[in-house]
Amino acid sequence: ALLGFSSRLLSALLDDSMSATSVSDVNDRLSALELRVQQQEDELTVMKAALADVLRRLSASEDSAASKKKRLNRSSPDSRTVPGGRVFSP
Repeated sequence: ALLGFSSRLLSALLDDSMSATSVSDVNDRLSALELRVQQQEDELTVMKAALADVLRRLSASEDSAASKKKRLNRSSPDSRTVPGGRVFSP
């Protein structure tokens, strides 16, 4: 759809003195550039999805590490506690 509109617009803007070959070359170049833009848009979509996946995994990993740390802190005695249950104030 964009290609058809761009080609018509380009044809309207081109000077009548340009050769048919030049117009054809410009149209070919325009088509190639539009294809390249579409490919780059597709690549960006894939990269965004990959980044979202990495961020999700990182968040899950950080949550897991925080949970493990909490469990370790709960299972180990407080550094201020001595055998017999006495707590020293700093």
